[in-house]
Amino acid sequence: MNIKGTRCYGNKAYQHKSRVSMIAGLCNNQIIAPVIFEGNCNKQYL
Repeated sequence: MNIKGTRCYGNKAYQHKSRVSMIAGLCNNQIIAPVIFEGNCNKQYL
């Protein structure tokens, strides 16, 4: 099963409104250089 492009869902506690985004590279089926930040992701980060 290929999970590429699949949306990831999770639970939010206490109705916090901040968004957490993650960008990472994929090399030989391993995640490399993950970056996690608060806020939306747009093409500025790509």
